[in-house]
Amino acid sequence: MQARDDTVQTARLIGALAGIAQPSPEDLQRNPVYGRYRSQVTAADISPDRQTLAVLNYRAVYLYPRRPDEDWSRATARPGTEHIFPWLAQAEAMGFATDGKGLWISSERQPTPILWLALP
Repeated sequence: MQARDDTVQTARLIGALAGIAQPSPEDLQRNPVYGRYRSQVTAADISPDRQTLAVLNYRAVYLYPRRPDEDWSRATARPGTEHIFPWLAQAEAMGFATDGKGLWISSERQPTPILWLALP
C-alpha cells in the first residue's frame, strides 16, 4: 500500500510467529554454518481472502489462519500448520495463487525451479 503523501511509514511489531521449527541437533551437526539458518523466514504472503498468512523458510511453509474478527497478533500466536516441501536450494520466494488454492514456491538459484503446493 502506498502512502498518500510523503510521510514516513513506520512498521510496528504486532506479534511473533509461533511454532516455527528450529534447527535440530542433526541439522547443526551435519552443517554447523547452514544448519542454523534452516528455520530462518525467507518469505511471507497473505491469501487473497486475507484470512491466511503463509510463511516460508528453507524447509517448510507454515500457514496461520485467522478466525473471523481476529487480528494477526492472535492468529500468529498459535503454532502454524507446517507443510514440508521437497528440498529446494535457497527457497526464498513464495506467493499465493490468485484463487488461494495453493502456493508457488521458488528459489533464487538457477535454473530456477518452481514448486506448487496445493492447499487443503
